Amino acid sequence: MIDLGRLRRHRYLVLLMALLVAVVLGLANVEHAFLREAIVSVMMTLVMLIVFDRHLMRVLSVVAGSSVLFGLWLMRLVPATQLLGVQAAIHLGGVLFFALAVGMVLRHLFERRAVNIDDILGSVCGYLIAALAWANLYALIELVAPGSFLLAPPETMGLTQWYERESVFIYFSLTTLTTIGYGDVTPLSSLARSAAMIEGVFGQFYIAVVVAQLVGSKLAEVTWRDTPRR
Repeated sequence: MIDLGRLRRHRYLVLLMALLVAVVLGLANVEHAFLREAIVSVMMTLVMLIVFDRHLMRVLSVVAGSSVLFGLWLMRLVPATQLLGVQAAIHLGGVLFFALAVGMVLRHLFERRAVNIDDILGSVCGYLIAALAWANLYALIELVAPGSFLLAPPETMGLTQWYERESVFIYFSLTTLTTIGYGDVTPLSSLARSAAMIEGVFGQFYIAVVVAQLVGSKLAEVTWRDTPRR
């Protein structure tokens, strides 16, 4: 029998596993028909249930997330001439959905006076979700303005298929967020360069702010526990 109380206490562990599966599958430069859609659907549903615990934010997440999930499955049905609009809507919804999720994860972290392992895993979830938000933004930029990114070597990667763009931009987003920057994906347009620069700055501030909050919360917890009671 499933212990729902224990599951709630380890909710971010469950979400982290789903995110890792989604990211690894997204990085694979193979179509995996229907498997990608199924994994993303499960992952985004978990984000809706776990991260969004306020009514207004949950409503916004359902609106943005539903556009993504509906579009993902709709791509299998619409003709090729209409794919561009559907894909643009998916990426725009993805940017909004994952950006809202990052904000909620950070809010949860800053509202906690005491931190536990699941809170730390939540901050890791927020980091991966942020990478997905930026990956969708890069894909949207490439769709609106083709040629905004240069791939090297071009014969091993491409941006013509949905799964190819997903693989390239998740990879590029993760390397930019962590400021590794291997240089095999180069932003060329001013909008693409600006987005990449902002993501790099965001990634550094995210780590600094989250670590400072976790350390501060832990110190406050220890101080409160060790303070003599009258």
